[in-house]
Parts: sequence; C-alpha cells; structure tokens
Amino acid sequence: MNQEERQRRDIEIAKTTAVSHLKLVPRDQSLGTPLFEAIMRLSVGVAVEAVLLRENGGKLEVYLTKRAADDPAYPGQYHCPGSYMRPGESYADVFERLNEREFKTRITKGRLVGIHNNTNEERGHTQSHIFLVEVESEPQAKNGGWFSVNNLPEETVCHHVWPIIPTACEACHEYKIDFSLSES
Repeated sequence: MNQEERQRRDIEIAKTTAVSHLKLVPRDQSLGTPLFEAIMRLSVGVAVEAVLLRENGGKLEVYLTKRAADDPAYPGQYHCPGSYMRPGESYADVFERLNEREFKTRITKGRLVGIHNNTNEERGHTQSHIFLVEVESEPQAKNGGWFSVNNLPEETVCHHVWPIIPTACEACHEYKIDFSLSES
C-alpha cells in the first residue's frame, strides 16, 4: 500500500469513527466549540446577528462587543452580538443565549432585516440572518460599548463592517420597522 492509499484509508477510518462517536451525543447537548467549529467547516451554518442601534446627538451608533484575545476565529475583534443556531432552535432561543452572554439584558423586540450568504467566513460557509433588535435596558456586558456607525473600531470583524451593520442601518432609516420576534 502506497502513501496515497494509506492516507485515503486513514481518512475513511476517521470519518467512520467521527460518525459513530457523534451518534453518542444527545441532540440537546452542546458539542463544544472546537467540535462545533470543525463540523461547521463541512456544512452551511446559520448565524443570528443581533444589531442594536441608537441615535445619540443626531448620530447613529451601534452596540458592539469585543471577542476574547484567545478567540479562535476573530481574536480581540469587535462584532455585533450573535450566535450560530443549534439544531431545533428558534430565533427566540438564540436571543435568549444572547441575553445572557452578550447583552446582559433582555431582547424585547427583533426583526429580520436581511440575510448575507458568506462563503468565505473564517469558520466556514455561513448564512447570517441580520436582526434589528431592541433591548429592555442598557446592555451591561463588560466587553461591550457604543460606536458611531461611521467610525467603527479598526479591529471590527470585516463582515460586520459590511454588510451586517449597513444592512441594519438601511432598514432602520428606510423602513418603518415593526419589531417582533416572528419566525417569518
């Protein structure tokens, strides 16, 4: 058996082993970040991006949080709060996770204002569902803050700079938004 044949055999063994082990994980149990991100590279993920805007002194601002310095995809970069959907989840389920982890307050209203198909996302092919949201009170995340949409931090995740934040800004200005947590 030559090296190429051994490599093909090893890949088939790895695939078979991965499938058999994944069947052992209960559907409602988290896979953990490293395994989830490895799987994401082989499929299309759905990300829910929650864009919170406000007017301050006549200028439009967006709420961003900063990722940890050891984040595997975007270390130390700013982004709109968001999360990948997990099997069986609704938008409201994802918003609950964002309430706890990124806003530290409750999302009270949200409206889907756009979808971005990103085939080159760092973590794999991703469809970003862009929501314009309202929250119950001022966000309390230690790593979060308000930034002018015209002067975002240099270290902002590129696909948040365009098209995620501009899509939400356009919806905010051009449409009378009826915020609701509808699944449509």
